[in-house]
Amino acid sequence: MSEIPDTTAYLIAGYTLFVLGTAAYIIYLTVKWKKIVRLKSEQADLLKRRQQH
Repeated sequence: MSEIPDTTAYLIAGYTLFVLGTAAYIIYLTVKWKKIVRLKSEQADLLKRRQQH
């Protein structure tokens, strides 16, 4: 009978990649969100300035 191979290293590598990928995606979404909020604020300021003139 053959012995069952130890795949613990692959398990750890898989979870590590999953966690790093998820963290990178969350960071990406956070950066995008902040950019959208900043652009929305700049747009609102521009519209206020145009309405004042």
